[in-house]
Amino acid sequence: MDYYKKLGFGSLTGIDLPNEYAGKVDFKYDVEVVNAGFGQGITTTPIQQIKALTAISNNGILLNPYVVEKTVNSSTGEVTYKAEVKEGERVASSSTIEKIKNLMYLVVNSDSSETTGSSYKMEGYDLIGKTGTAQIANPNTGKYYDGKYDYITSFAGMYPKDDPKVIVYVAMQRSYNSKVLPETVKTIVKDTAKYLGIFEETPELNKEVNTYTFENYKNKQIEDVKKDLDSIGASYVVFGNGSKVTNQYPVKNTKVNTKDKVFIFTNDTNVLMPDLTSYSFKDAKVVLSMLNIKYKVEGNGYVVNQSISPGTIVTDDMEVILY
Repeated sequence: MDYYKKLGFGSLTGIDLPNEYAGKVDFKYDVEVVNAGFGQGITTTPIQQIKALTAISNNGILLNPYVVEKTVNSSTGEVTYKAEVKEGERVASSSTIEKIKNLMYLVVNSDSSETTGSSYKMEGYDLIGKTGTAQIANPNTGKYYDGKYDYITSFAGMYPKDDPKVIVYVAMQRSYNSKVLPETVKTIVKDTAKYLGIFEETPELNKEVNTYTFENYKNKQIEDVKKDLDSIGASYVVFGNGSKVTNQYPVKNTKVNTKDKVFIFTNDTNVLMPDLTSYSFKDAKVVLSMLNIKYKVEGNGYVVNQSISPGTIVTDDMEVILY
């Protein structure tokens, strides 16, 4: 009980959100001491889980969470409030933390026959983590539901392994598809890593992130548009080999940053099937809609395959399936 409380369970984290719940660590009965290890002897909140996990990401020392980093006067630019990173006490030695991180690495990256977390493995991302499965209590009977899907499945992870910058905690109640939670986690990891410049493959992607206003490029010469976007440092994709811009995404006056992909469409007489592998399903849908290509989506997260090969000339009766 002392160690659970040292990690912050059973007390408020003090996060800057209303109506926080403290959870419960009572241990009135001997069995609660035994079953607390798999979640039946205590109640916790997701933010308490995150706080406890900071001990692993912060070399054994707890960090206190907050939501608002700072507030700025929009007229003067003056910072009127800035949150401070507050360290708590040391709850584990560096050697213990290193052992835990190695075990969490094996959960995700071991052979699928040896671990529960192989579906979270991501090539090029040294994600480490721990899976969770919890029964759901019936408030009317005080017992647990016993249906096939009456569980809360969860994943707690962090990356990069040796110097974690991001902690991810995702839980799903009564998931009828075992792929949904892993794909959700992978989407979060990829998008967050991209935003923070972690795990980038080329030096160009490690450049400073700047925000700019996306102009109206319609009817402009494509070479002039490329020069303008290059001067901004924008990340853009041009579709078609035409000489003029016929459409764009996003629309003019949209605020975007230099890591966001923007799309330029040209007046090419032929519409070719684009290579959408590694695109998010959201971006892939945008591209296909702008090109007037019929599509179906099977899955979520990022596109790993498509039914029509890139470079194929698109006809009116054609429909591509994204996986």
